[in-house]
Amino acid sequence: MPLSKPGHGVCIPTELIDQIVLDLIAHGQRNDVKTCALLCKQWHDVTLRHTFRRVTFLLYKENNLAFFQRIISLYPWLASHVREVTLRFKPILSTSLPGSHQLSGGQLLSVLDALPQLAPQLQVLIFNNVHCRKGWGYRTLFRRLQSLPPISTLKCQECTLRITDIKMLLRAFPNIRHLDITSTVITGDLKLALTPPDVPTLSFLRLNLRDVERLSTYDRKHLVPAVFKLFSSTVAINGISRLTLDLEMYQDTLGKWSGVMALFVVEPVSSDAIDLSANVELHTVVFLSYLDRCSTVDGTEFARVLNTIRPGKLRRLMAYLPESENNADPDEAIPSYAALLSQSRFESLTEICLLYGGSWWRNSRDRFKRIEDVKSIFVASLPSHVSIEIMHELDYDRVVNRWEQETIAEDG
Repeated sequence: MPLSKPGHGVCIPTELIDQIVLDLIAHGQRNDVKTCALLCKQWHDVTLRHTFRRVTFLLYKENNLAFFQRIISLYPWLASHVREVTLRFKPILSTSLPGSHQLSGGQLLSVLDALPQLAPQLQVLIFNNVHCRKGWGYRTLFRRLQSLPPISTLKCQECTLRITDIKMLLRAFPNIRHLDITSTVITGDLKLALTPPDVPTLSFLRLNLRDVERLSTYDRKHLVPAVFKLFSSTVAINGISRLTLDLEMYQDTLGKWSGVMALFVVEPVSSDAIDLSANVELHTVVFLSYLDRCSTVDGTEFARVLNTIRPGKLRRLMAYLPESENNADPDEAIPSYAALLSQSRFESLTEICLLYGGSWWRNSRDRFKRIEDVKSIFVASLPSHVSIEIMHELDYDRVVNRWEQETIAEDG
């Protein structure tokens, strides 16, 4: 299709070009993205805008900042489109310090000094692979963080941070609404409380400690309650309305969050301690626990926990399909499952995602027909507006991440 200026041929709407470029970036099609940039000025500008919406600074490469400054000098309009910056640190290859990383202080300060001009509309700041056992240079770093644009989202990914580091970061960004701590070890005095002045008015918190492989089982079991204790009192006081828990949980931590969650991820854990009746905001629930073999879900722990959710609140549900005790009828429990969700207390449901594991899949002769048969039972029992999806357990992240983003968008 020829491209030219209006009046001289076909002109593709910018909105369509936006969508094409966004889809290519989302699927990692770098060569196709480069081709888009070479088509014409219209495509080039749109491609640049989306490519530099998220910028990563490798703080162990000296020319990273200079390269980006050069880009902005060539395209000054591009600076206002930068929304997300990742500050990534380099691992130290040392047998004496396994898992530790180098804090590239000079490069970090240079990038922070430049960001107010290079990214005046910055919204998301991500620290990646920061392992700072001796703490930050508080005064120097704090002053620079405060000079950044008023970011709304702070993420710490695969880091080792002390409690004092967390306090410093939260105080530096009093306007953040979304805090994401992923695969991060929090050390120091876990009895050190966060007071209300330390914590901004958060509306969304994500804690993901599942992939912290550096910790022993003992440390993990005791770290999680400590982290909960660290955040629970202050975050609750400040009225958090969105929470994702993606971690191994223990019964003594579950009750602390029953009143402040809007998105609740339940990892494999004894469910007899879960009671969600106190939560007036809860609308999205993800159960990542296998259901017991049964001939009916009536009277099961799964049904009991679902029935503790306030009537008319639940909008999204993810859970496993049950396996039957009857080998002759492997889906014997499915009709009772569908009947449970068709109750009036769940009339607010709009989206259901049902997971199956390896044994469910291996025991199916005609797998795709079985999926369609199971889906047809739910379709027949539930209102037509309810979306029903059946997927393999390894694909659950895709849906959970989308639901998480939707809860953030709903918060505005």
